[in-house]
Amino acid sequence: MRAIYGLEGFGSLIRRVHSIITRRERFGEGMDITLKRIDKMTDEELNNAVDACFDEWPETDEINRPAILLEAQFYTTERYRRVDEKAQDQRDRVASISV
Repeated sequence: MRAIYGLEGFGSLIRRVHSIITRRERFGEGMDITLKRIDKMTDEELNNAVDACFDEWPETDEINRPAILLEAQFYTTERYRRVDEKAQDQRDRVASISV
């Protein structure tokens, strides 16, 4: 039994290393995800980050799947926040012109 658990642990380790490599490819070697970095991401980069999360989903074990979903949700929320911000700016411009 111990050998079986060891192999399962090894598979989990391999998936985790794959996840880290995927993140390095996505964000560069530094992997530091800061607010400045998120603010500088283009809409296309945010979409690609969400796609990368869903590409990573099938290889991820059940324990780490919620983290992948939260990461995808984070990028999606940022994308929608930007869309809402642009719409609010446009509404403000129209309101200032009409007054």
